[in-house]
Amino acid sequence: MGTKRMRIRAAELVSLEGQSGSASARTWAESATWCSLVTALPAPPPAGAGRVRPRRRPLPRVLATLGFVVASPLLLVAAIEGWDGPALSAKARCARKEARDAAERRAAAARQQGLYQTFDGDWDGAAGQTLLSWYAQAPDGERLIVPTDEELVLLAAPSRVWFTGRARRLRIVARVPYRTARPDIPRDADQHLPRFRLSFPDGTWLTLLADDDNDQVERFFRTCRSIARRTPAG
Repeated sequence: MGTKRMRIRAAELVSLEGQSGSASARTWAESATWCSLVTALPAPPPAGAGRVRPRRRPLPRVLATLGFVVASPLLLVAAIEGWDGPALSAKARCARKEARDAAERRAAAARQQGLYQTFDGDWDGAAGQTLLSWYAQAPDGERLIVPTDEELVLLAAPSRVWFTGRARRLRIVARVPYRTARPDIPRDADQHLPRFRLSFPDGTWLTLLADDDNDQVERFFRTCRSIARRTPAG
């Protein structure tokens, strides 16, 4: 998802609206990654709020369904050809089982930490209020998040189009200073478990899923961990 053109556009926007030079903006944009909410929003309280659901994009769904139908026989053939069966050595089977068990343990630990929940559940808290405005900022749930020295810059494509949006459609939809919310990257978070939190000073939080190239997700997590070490909590 995170194309070079998107990151160049993000650097331009951050540089134009921020106080730092373009060189810093380009460096920050290199760590940007696409993120989304881990699940659909639960039903919010009836308060007459604005949009709380992502826009419908029927055409991509239809195309994706057709593509799956066409590709299914090819996937089946590939699976059969790639099946190791009895030829797989006992050592290799053991290593594969250990890797699978380790992944399951990490996923279980993530569930215990609430990383499969959208947020802490308090609609009146800072995280809940942030979620209530999420789809009002842009009708798609995805955000390109740029971690800078002082804040997280969230970009999206507010225009009503079916696809995620070309680079020229990107707009800054929110700026989140670290005194109001901080990226909280779990110790086990990586390309295989790309979940993290935005933690707010009132103790509330929301969970995001980093949905980008593996290397880009790792770069984003490293940058956020570095920011957490050098930026005192508010």
